[in-house]
Amino acid sequence: MRVRLMLKALSLCILIGCLMSIEVGEANPFIFNKIIDPVEGTIPPDISILNLRNQSTYSDVINVNLHVEKPRLNSSWASITSVYYTLDSNKKVEVYYCLANGAKTKGVQEYDNAFNLYFLSAGNHNLTIEAHGVVMPNGEGLSSDLFWISNSSTITFNVGNQPFLMTTIVLIILVLTASFLLVYFKRRRGKT
Repeated sequence: MRVRLMLKALSLCILIGCLMSIEVGEANPFIFNKIIDPVEGTIPPDISILNLRNQSTYSDVINVNLHVEKPRLNSSWASITSVYYTLDSNKKVEVYYCLANGAKTKGVQEYDNAFNLYFLSAGNHNLTIEAHGVVMPNGEGLSSDLFWISNSSTITFNVGNQPFLMTTIVLIILVLTASFLLVYFKRRRGKT
């Protein structure tokens, strides 16, 4: 009886250990790779902020269009693993991370995105886009060496006074007042 109980306990421990190793193996696609120092001559991810210009003035909603290309090193395999933005040195906002349906992927070769920045105060603002990538100098494989490389791009822009919003509010008030007065005087004229 004791032997049988011990065999069941041992089988259960082995089963739980196997399940844990499978979960860990699926979580990191680079689990069998050796991490090395970055190779000289590697070009980090290329970041383009397509529609904003440095030192320009904007109003209302700021639309940001960005394009990121993977790092480059000769004919090495590489991908983009994450992209973030930071506005005015505040909290990092994740734009892309190589996680799909709960499982980590090996990233993408290039990445395009558009997003809006709302309700910015008048004055100067800094927008920093940060991209991270992975490079496998010996090509993609289960036991390839790899290294991580990052790059960032910052643009400074100004949000001017937002007269459009104030003008719109004033126009709405004027239209409502004129409508009220028109209805009031029409009804009053009909009573006499």
